[in-house]
Formats: sequence, C-alpha cells, structure tokens
Amino acid sequence: MSEAGYTLVEMLAALIIIGLAVGGLTEAAHVVGRAQAAAMRTAAQARALRAADQALARLVLRQGPFASDAPNAFEGGAQSLAFPCRDGSTCRADLQPNARAATRLAIATGTVEPPLSLGQGQAAFVYGGDSDVNGNWPPSGPRQILHWIGVQDVSSGAPLALADVWREEPPGCVFDPIAQACRAAP
Repeated sequence: MSEAGYTLVEMLAALIIIGLAVGGLTEAAHVVGRAQAAAMRTAAQARALRAADQALARLVLRQGPFASDAPNAFEGGAQSLAFPCRDGSTCRADLQPNARAATRLAIATGTVEPPLSLGQGQAAFVYGGDSDVNGNWPPSGPRQILHWIGVQDVSSGAPLALADVWREEPPGCVFDPIAQACRAAP
C-alpha cells in the first residue's frame, strides 16, 4: 500500500477475495438447504410408515385368532385382506397404487379411514404363520395359525409395516420371550 491509498490491483484482489467468499457461502447455503430437504423427506417417510404400522396394528387388535382351516375367517392376498370384525362388520385393508408410482394403505373398519402413504414403489401384504411366510392366507398345506401381517416393498423385500395378530394360548402357558411362543408349564 502506498501512502496515497490502495492501488487498483490491491483493490481488485480484495474484491475477488470477497466475491469468492460470498460465492462459497452461497454454495454452502444451497448444500445445507438440500441436506435439510432430504432430512425432512426422510422424517416424513418415517412418520408415514409409523402411521401405517399403527393403523395395521389397530385393525387386527383383539381380532383373531385366525386359523388357516377356519371357513370365512380371514382371507388375504398380496393387495388386500378381509375378515369379519368382532362387531359384525367387515374389517379390510387394501394396498392401492396411485399415479405417482407410490402405494397407499387403505383400512376400513366399519368406517373408511383416509389412506396412508407407504412411499414410492410397489408393496404387498405378507402373512406369517406357524411355520412359514406366505403371500396369501389361508396357505395350502397343514393347519397354521396366523401370527403376524406385514407389508413389504416388492422390489427390495424391506418391511414397511408389521402387526402382530392376537392368538389364544393354552391354559398353563409359560411365555418364552426368546422363542416368542408358549411352552409347556414345568
């Protein structure tokens, strides 16, 4: 710097440094904004899956037990399930694809609830019995009791929602938390 002030070169260098700093800050703000938007989408998807999980659990709460050999008790396929509710109405759940390649879970228990989003991709119901997982209920083969109902992503197989189905246990049952089943009393 001369005694008369800053030279033109020094002034241009200072302006370039300030411009680069402002440009870097602007880009950093955009990166933070994109990360925040992605986090918000992930949180919204997690809330939607939790709501679907709870709705499915409410649907089968205190319903059942459902045996594979019981006539007209519980019927389920990959896209829908239905069974007679304890109050005499029909309880049902349907997976509905929509125009944006997403799947929604619609549950009806006498009254129709608004559908819940399960996110992008195709989903299907799966049913867990005594010995295996089935895409349909009742399964063919030996008698089974329905233990849980799930919704999974078809392409990845990832679980989206899961609900345990109430089942009767024999008198004198001692619940084994490891096996998640009843064992004979000692």
